[in-house]
Amino acid sequence: ALREGATEAKRIPPRGGQLSLQINPNGLTAQADLRLLKQSQLSGDLQLPALTRLPLPATQPLRGEWQVNFEDLSILPTLVPRLENTQGKVSMKVTLSGELSAPLIWGQLSVQNLETDLPELGLQLRKVNLTVSNRNRDTWQVQATANSGEGQLQVKGEAKLRSVTDWQG
Repeated sequence: ALREGATEAKRIPPRGGQLSLQINPNGLTAQADLRLLKQSQLSGDLQLPALTRLPLPATQPLRGEWQVNFEDLSILPTLVPRLENTQGKVSMKVTLSGELSAPLIWGQLSVQNLETDLPELGLQLRKVNLTVSNRNRDTWQVQATANSGEGQLQVKGEAKLRSVTDWQG
């Protein structure tokens, strides 16, 4: 999609990567290492040990770990046209274990030194830092700070996420 006033679409050059999928008597293993943008990476693996039948049983074990790092957020205004002059870093690490019917998800999302302008709202966000991580199986902690003009926002709290539709702050 073109931004208002733009005359041509911006091309996002791929930086390469690899995907692999292996199925053998030990189970299924999937691996990815993608470098889609400059200074950015998505990598990880997923294992379904002892995979022996389809459809997958609810007791199918799973293991995995995924990491995402975006060191250059200057591409963000191409994806979200209301943003301008964006920079900062985003990283995420997620570990999976348990069974398909009751997966255990551990992880952390971190936004560091994000700066962006929202001209339609008259906002210039600076020093935006956000961390979301889980303390235990269903409790997620959130910490965030941001500056805009002479004001500062601070958020600290936690949410219980029992399922996608059952959570409380």
